[in-house]
Amino acid sequence: MLFSPVSLVRTVRPAAASICENRPVPDTKTIKKTATLLRLQNLLAIDEGHTWAAAGRIMMRLTGEGGANSVKANIEKLEAAYGRPLVREEDGRQVLTDLGHRLKNIALPMMNLWEGIARADGGTTVVAFLPQHAFFISRVVKRLRDQQSVQPHVLNERDRNIDTYEIRVIGPLAGGETDIVVGPPPPANAKRITELRRHELYTSRLEAMLPTSDTRTMITVTDLARAGNLLVPFPPTRSRKLLQDAIEDELGPADPGPSRRVFLEAYGTKVLVAFGEDGHGTVVVPSDIAYPFKAGHTLAGPEAEGFQWVPVVRSDGTALTQQVFATTRDDPSPDVERVIEVIREEVRRRNLDVTTSPLIPAQPRS
Repeated sequence: MLFSPVSLVRTVRPAAASICENRPVPDTKTIKKTATLLRLQNLLAIDEGHTWAAAGRIMMRLTGEGGANSVKANIEKLEAAYGRPLVREEDGRQVLTDLGHRLKNIALPMMNLWEGIARADGGTTVVAFLPQHAFFISRVVKRLRDQQSVQPHVLNERDRNIDTYEIRVIGPLAGGETDIVVGPPPPANAKRITELRRHELYTSRLEAMLPTSDTRTMITVTDLARAGNLLVPFPPTRSRKLLQDAIEDELGPADPGPSRRVFLEAYGTKVLVAFGEDGHGTVVVPSDIAYPFKAGHTLAGPEAEGFQWVPVVRSDGTALTQQVFATTRDDPSPDVERVIEVIREEVRRRNLDVTTSPLIPAQPRS
């Protein structure tokens, strides 16, 4: 389980007279003795699993011991120390209270550092990546397995959400739980416990999946928006925001809005492609994510031969592009640098960098 740091802000307690008389004043000595890292990990597990049984399975996977009763007992000890509930039931699910959320946010960077301490020997390079990039990360791990220890860590599809990317993906990198993150750059101006370094890998562009009977070699943002029935990732993803911003720029007040032009939203590209192949609409995803689904590639099904992937462009013919990076801490080890070198080699083998494409100019927007 990957956790993430947030800025810690000192809380100034109100004067005693303004404190609710019915709210117990916590004993800080008791809290310090009770709020161990293991108990805090139980709190994070219930926040992720939302049931005692699921949280127990998470703890079993992480620590080799645990269970529903164990998680519940640890949470109860924390609640006794604070004198207030940290978890409540809502529609059959266990959710954190306001205090539980505050404690979770403080615990996250501590857990990252704890995981980093466990890996302090630096013997294995942990590479975090989205499922969509497995097609080249797998080859990287294969190439290096006789030379150094590389551990792949597959991120969740929902980790493409730009609103939580810092917390769920970059935080564990800063804390030492992972060594390389392949994907979007880290958000600017975020407060972290260590400095990070970006290593540019390639530039991708938005592409649309059209029937081969369609003779267009590119499709404009305006044509896509007016045709409607788009099959796209959810709005919090970077590529969806790129498309949405371009549509608003091109159409202005004439933009019919997402509800009028989108047929289906999904994080999984396989879902979008399946609906596209059955004629429900037009898939629009980044070119690197589309790569495995193109005819002749690893995830292409029998229907792929009937479709082509073409660039999505503005009215001036400029592609909608975004850069993909390998992000590390500021002092990457030789092993980490070697992994990045091999990633770049695999990227070049597949021609993932669209800036070398002869079709159209593909400059990122300034």
